[in-house]
Amino acid sequence: MWFILAFGLAALASAVRYALRPEAKLRGLMLGLALATLFASLAALAADLGATFNALAGRRLAELSLEAPHGALTLLTGLSESMSPLIMGFALLALTSMFGAVGRFREAAQGKS
Repeated sequence: MWFILAFGLAALASAVRYALRPEAKLRGLMLGLALATLFASLAALAADLGATFNALAGRRLAELSLEAPHGALTLLTGLSESMSPLIMGFALLALTSMFGAVGRFREAAQGKS
């Protein structure tokens, strides 16, 4: 989650700067940081799903096994918590995209497209 936060805030900051002062080099930085945020979000999702499935295999605690009486509830809880990286990452990407759109609009209006 720290990588998502770091890359996401850096992407957002570059998008705000691009919206205020549209320059092609800032657009490239913004897009690169947005991709880093996306891939960090997907990597964190994979790690969270792996931890959930490993726990449900009964390797950590037998009572968390999928075969335990509340195994299905544990699975659903683990899957829902595994979505946290995507929620944070995609929220930061949505804000980045919004400011990027403003910057692109202003850049086109200045005739620099």
